[in-house]
Amino acid sequence: MSVLMFSMWLSLAISPACKPKASDTGKTSATSTDGGTTPAGYDFDVDDGDLSDVSGAVSDVIPTVVSLSWTSPVEGDGYVESALDGGDWVATPVQSTGTSHQAVVLGLKAGRSYDLHAITKASDGTIYQSGDVTVDLDPAPADLSRFSLTIDERDLQRPGGYILTSQLQASDNFMVIIDRDGDVVWYYRAPAGLSVPTPKPARDGVSLLFNVNDKNQIEDVGRIIRVAMDGSYTTETRTLTGHHAFVELPDNRFAWIGLDQRTVPATWRKDGDSTQDITGQDWYLTGDVIYEIDEGATDADTPTEIFNFFDDYPVDPYWMCQHASAYEYGLDSFDWTHSNSLMYVDSQDDLYLMSKNLDSLFRIDRSTGDIVWRIGDSLRGAEFDDVSDFTTPTEGSWWSHGHMSQLWDGGMVVFDNGYHHDPTTSRVMAYSWDEDTKKLTVDWQYKDPQGRFIQLLGDGRWLDNGNYLTAWTSSGIVSEITPDGQVVWQVELEVGARGPHHLARRPLRPDPRRDALRDAGSPEPQWDTCTPLGSWDLGRRHPSSSTRCPCAAPLAVGTRHANKAL
Repeated sequence: MSVLMFSMWLSLAISPACKPKASDTGKTSATSTDGGTTPAGYDFDVDDGDLSDVSGAVSDVIPTVVSLSWTSPVEGDGYVESALDGGDWVATPVQSTGTSHQAVVLGLKAGRSYDLHAITKASDGTIYQSGDVTVDLDPAPADLSRFSLTIDERDLQRPGGYILTSQLQASDNFMVIIDRDGDVVWYYRAPAGLSVPTPKPARDGVSLLFNVNDKNQIEDVGRIIRVAMDGSYTTETRTLTGHHAFVELPDNRFAWIGLDQRTVPATWRKDGDSTQDITGQDWYLTGDVIYEIDEGATDADTPTEIFNFFDDYPVDPYWMCQHASAYEYGLDSFDWTHSNSLMYVDSQDDLYLMSKNLDSLFRIDRSTGDIVWRIGDSLRGAEFDDVSDFTTPTEGSWWSHGHMSQLWDGGMVVFDNGYHHDPTTSRVMAYSWDEDTKKLTVDWQYKDPQGRFIQLLGDGRWLDNGNYLTAWTSSGIVSEITPDGQVVWQVELEVGARGPHHLARRPLRPDPRRDALRDAGSPEPQWDTCTPLGSWDLGRRHPSSSTRCPCAAPLAVGTRHANKAL
C-alpha cells in the first residue's frame, strides 16, 4: 500500500502538571448506557462523587475524543483529569466556570485505556470530584498507516508537540494527528475516493480544515471541509477546480488554487538544454488560477477570480522543461505552471503563490490581482524574458520544482525536490529576502543524508527553538533537525510511503522570524489537551474560456475581480 502524507507541527500545552494517580477504589468501567458493547461513539455513566448529573461520551465522529458533563454544588472552574493505563493524572486546562460544566478531552491515544474524572475547583481552593471511570478507546482503523518512533533525543528537541498529517493511499484517505510517540490521537476519514492535499488548523481555534479533490483531477469535486476537533460539526465549501492548496482568509472567505485550460499560440519550447522555435503551432495548456469565495458556498455560488496566469502573467507561455510534457492528473494538455503552494500574509493582505514548473514564487496583491514581484531562477527563464525580480549571490541556491507551506514577511522555508539538480538530491531550504535590495539569501539548508530524490511534495518548517521539522514524503519519514544538521526526532511509516509536507510550531522565545510570522498572521498553532488550537494563519475574475478541463460537471464562470478589466 502506498501512502502520501502531508504534515504540520502542533504544540501541546497542558495544565496543571501531572500528579500521582489516586487509588482505583470506586472506579467504574465505561459501557454504553443501553447496556451494549462499547464501539466508537457511545454514552456512558460516571459515579457522581462530590458532583451530580455526571455523564460522559466518546465521539462517534472522532473516536479518540471523550467529553464529560456535570453539575457542581458550588461555582468554580471545571476541568477533567485523565490517566493512561494506570499512570499519572494529567489535567486539562479549565474549560468552564460556574456550576454547569462540560469538558472535552483531546490527545488520547487510539486503542488505549484511560481513567477519567471530572473536577470543579471552588474559589477557596476546595476540590469537588466525580468518581473515576475507565474508558477503553477503539484502535485506529486497520487501513490507517501507523508510525514508529526511530529517533528520540528529547533534550535537543522542541518540547512536546503533535503532527497533523493527511494520508493519501489506495484505500480511503485520512486526516490524522500523531503525538511525540508516533501514536494516533485523532483521525477523520475523508470522503471516499478523494485526496486530502492540505490539512491545517483553522483560525477559530476549535476546528481543523482540509481540502479534497479527485485523486486523478478528472472530476471537478473540489471542496474545503471544516471539522470541529471535538467532532460536533462539519461544514463544506465548494472550490471550483480546486487542487493542492488553499488558505483561510480573515473575512470568512477562502482562497484556493484552481485550474484553467486554454489553447494558445506557441512561441519557444525548451527541451533539456536546447530550445526549439515552434512559433505558429498551438498549445493546449493547463494553467493555474486563484479563486476566492465565502465559506459555505455551493455549486450555485460563483467564485471571484483573483489571479490567472493566462491573463496576469506578463510572459507568453513557454515550456520550461520536460516535466511539463504531460499533465500528471490525466488531463490532455501541457502542464504549464503546476502551482502547488498558496500562503497569505495578514499584515499585507497579499497572497503568495508558488509555481512548481516555473520554479517561482509570486507575491500577488489580493485587492488588485497584480503581481507585486516574482522570485525565481533567472538563468532558467532568461531566454524567454522571464526574469526574477530578485537575485541570489550563491550558485546552486535556487530551488528546483519545490514546495512551500511556511512563509512570513521577508522569508520562507521551501522543500526543494531537486528535479534539475546534479545529483538529484532533495533538500530543505530556508530563505530570506530584502525587498529594497532585491536580494534573496539562503539562511539554512539540509540535504537528504541518504541522497534520496523525493519526487512528490515534501515539506519543511522552522520551529521556534531554531530546529526544523521536515517531511520526506516518498520515504514516509518525518524528522526534526537541529541547525547544525543533527536529527533529534524521527518517525517512520510502517508501510512504504511517500511522506509528509506541511508543518508548524508556536514560537515561545524572541526571534526576528517569530515576530515576522506573528505580524504576518502566519501559522503558529497551539493545541491544549482539551481546549482548542490557538489561532492559525492562512491567504477573483474572468469569464471561462472556450476550452476548459473535461470535468464531470460544467465549470462555473468566475466573476472578474472588481479592479480587473474583462
